[in-house]
Amino acid sequence: MHFRISDVFLGRSEEQAGDSPVDSEAEGRIVGFSDSGSNPRAYAVVELDGGQRWIIPVEKISPVSPEAAPGTER
Repeated sequence: MHFRISDVFLGRSEEQAGDSPVDSEAEGRIVGFSDSGSNPRAYAVVELDGGQRWIIPVEKISPVSPEAAPGTER
């Protein structure tokens, strides 16, 4: 799945902010979900390649198309 850096709710440090423009996109995999009050699974816990975990609102993430995913060449 991919998401915009500016949509990260929790987990992005100021050091990481300097590495990537906030309007760029990143990719990761969902490893869990978090509720928001009475709204279940409102946030996704996303793990990046380096093992960092960020919290992103579920409505802000998009699946990666199979054609774009590594290792799916036909």
